[in-house]
Amino acid sequence: MKPGDRKSTSLGVAHWRTVLVVSGVALAVLLTAYIALGEYFMKGGASAELTGDYGGAARDYDRARAVFGFFGKSAKRAAALRSLSSVYASLGRYDQALPVTIEIAAYEKARADRGVAEVSVYADALAQCAFQRMMLGQFEETDRLLREALRADPANPQAQYVTGLTEMQERNTEAALASFSSAIAEATKRKDPALGTYYLARAEGDAAIENYRRAQTDAELAMKAGLRDRKAWLLVVKSHVMLGEIELATTACASALKEFPEDTVLVSYLATINMINLKMAEAQRLFLGLISKGNSVSREAVFSLGVTYFCAGDCEQAKRSLIEAREVDPILSAVLLVMCNIATGSPNAKVLTDLGIQAEDLGNPRLLFYRDVFQRRYQWEALKKMLELRHVSFATTDAAKQAIEVVGVDPGVRLADISWEEVALVCGLSAKLAGEKTTAKEFFEEALDSRNYFYWSYIIAKSENAALGRK
Repeated sequence: MKPGDRKSTSLGVAHWRTVLVVSGVALAVLLTAYIALGEYFMKGGASAELTGDYGGAARDYDRARAVFGFFGKSAKRAAALRSLSSVYASLGRYDQALPVTIEIAAYEKARADRGVAEVSVYADALAQCAFQRMMLGQFEETDRLLREALRADPANPQAQYVTGLTEMQERNTEAALASFSSAIAEATKRKDPALGTYYLARAEGDAAIENYRRAQTDAELAMKAGLRDRKAWLLVVKSHVMLGEIELATTACASALKEFPEDTVLVSYLATINMINLKMAEAQRLFLGLISKGNSVSREAVFSLGVTYFCAGDCEQAKRSLIEAREVDPILSAVLLVMCNIATGSPNAKVLTDLGIQAEDLGNPRLLFYRDVFQRRYQWEALKKMLELRHVSFATTDAAKQAIEVVGVDPGVRLADISWEEVALVCGLSAKLAGEKTTAKEFFEEALDSRNYFYWSYIIAKSENAALGRK
């Protein structure tokens, strides 16, 4: 080889070396740029999620997943998958969340098998898959996944929590509460960030069996554990109301509305508390605000507004609201409209035609029984005797038969379908129409004795009882 050739070869090698170095640097810069793009999408998804834009969050997390997957960044891709699964679940799109969560479970199983991750993380993913299967109605698969999760991690709190949810669906509340308690105990040891969710689940279980004191305590513990969920506030407010702690309920509702100022259910609760306190004007203001927004609770708000007008003695306004929203409770509407028609000089029988209700065709036990009460087919003493049976389970056939025998009601009317406080309310209204003030008060006080504060019948009975006391 000639000296010139050698020099040329050296220059060529140097050139290609430079090209490779520059290409490598360019590739590294490009890779860094794409990874930065993936991080950008992750931040965008998190920002959208914070503002409640779950659809936008899902789009950004999906883009991040694609970027990280293309460049083999498995850990970052798994983080994007977790976020994507979470927002799909928030949107109720469990059919889309499930395949994403299955990918997470496969990734965590591989890591656990290699000994680079805790098996509890894999069990968490299985429990999430089980939850999503449950929400899709795939109960056999739910049970299978829960068994697999508990084999991998016998005390796994998420698996215990989902087990409790399945038991609640089966109406096995005691077993569900035990599962939620196990989840809480283990989550406390592990410092599980989902601890608040488990407390809330147990609070809902306790509320289902009317253990309102523990429901209130657990809902407060859920929020103390960092859970920001209006359901926890709703349970605190409802529990205080059902425990008769109306002032505490009012305070809790005001605090909740500072955190969730636009929450229509909380506003509805506050309006109802005002009704319980017989502050009908303030309740009307709140209900009218709900109605003006045309939200999901507006129909019930219209009905409740009709009740406030009835309690305030404004029968014309009450009739308009009750007729407009009669589908909320057509039977109670009929009862109140009968009272309004009588108060305004209309024939009380006309109300059934106005509502389009044919009692005999419907065979509704409430309407048939209340019609007979209004027509005073029964003696007051017999009706009072029937109400004395309230301490026997009214849902049982024997108690219903006994009540029917005492009053002499048509055997076709199943009184077991009627609540005691509502029966007492209607009897009180009928006695009031008959001018029997003392008897009416006795019936209203019977309705109040139920302490079902959130029920319209309780509020109406309280208002009527107060009105009789003023006369």
